[in-house]
Amino acid sequence: MLDRRDSTSSDYLEIAARQIRKKLYKEKEFVEASSIGAYYSTGSEVPTGQMILDALRTRDVYLPRVIDTRIMEFGQITSLDELRPGIYGVSEPKQSAANECPDVVIVPAVGASPDGSRLGYGLGYYDTFLRSHKVGTTIAIVLEKQIIRRLPTDDHDVRIDMIITEDRVIRPPR
Repeated sequence: MLDRRDSTSSDYLEIAARQIRKKLYKEKEFVEASSIGAYYSTGSEVPTGQMILDALRTRDVYLPRVIDTRIMEFGQITSLDELRPGIYGVSEPKQSAANECPDVVIVPAVGASPDGSRLGYGLGYYDTFLRSHKVGTTIAIVLEKQIIRRLPTDDHDVRIDMIITEDRVIRPPR
């Protein structure tokens, strides 16, 4: 799956990111949220930088910070200047996280399926956080080619509420 995503040109990623943002910004859950949790994209992930900048203008924005093995918390930022490379080289808040629970959390995904299953990077940070915190809505932003009809899941996997691609918005059945 990563090979499929990694083969995407940077030009296409930017175009897809714009299309995904347009869809995201129309969704009721996002529009009404006073706080947004997001991740700062890296590599071939759908770029999130502009989304974060846009959100900073009108609401509280939180990004994840790895605190310890298997523990992730969200810390508030007011500027992208407040980020530093984290344990895996992913940009995260410089200051200690306050363990906030945003209204909407944008989650990274290597793949997703229409039933809300999400394939992450295999370390369980998001599943652990989402199981132990009451989050209003979880949204995965992925490329259409990352949608897989059926993904294998385990008992510890947390299903997401919405998937947005450059082509469509998927609301898995609950």
